[in-house]
Amino acid sequence: MLQYFIKSFNPINDGAETMIIKGVRVHIRMLCMVLCLLCSLSLPAAAGKARHGVYKTYYSNGALRTVGWYKKGELLRQKTFFPQGGLLRDEVWDNNLMEVKKEYTPEGRLSAVWNYKTRLLTLYHEDGSVKKSVPLKVQTPWRRSE
Repeated sequence: MLQYFIKSFNPINDGAETMIIKGVRVHIRMLCMVLCLLCSLSLPAAAGKARHGVYKTYYSNGALRTVGWYKKGELLRQKTFFPQGGLLRDEVWDNNLMEVKKEYTPEGRLSAVWNYKTRLLTLYHEDGSVKKSVPLKVQTPWRRSE
């Protein structure tokens, strides 16, 4: 089809059409290679291989955002930090199900604990004493999706 297109707009067959066709093919190949490279860079790590070990993410200002511990692609634990640097959340996972989640204030004090094994949410005062404990109204623990 490309050859027909070029012949129809180049009535004089002086060999220039073969140069145009070769040039177009080179440009198409280069475009395909660039697109493949860009697509491979945008794929998540889990699509290529399973994560294993410690993985870290960072805020745009360079501060640590998350630290996750993986074993053969399965998340075991994840800590999330405030942009200023303090611990915000600590999560423990088992078989891609969240078991325990702890949240902290920007000052570093424990504010809440979600325990999905005992199905209990515990809230804390700023001095560390228990404010109240209430049953969690979830049927199943929160499942992590890839």
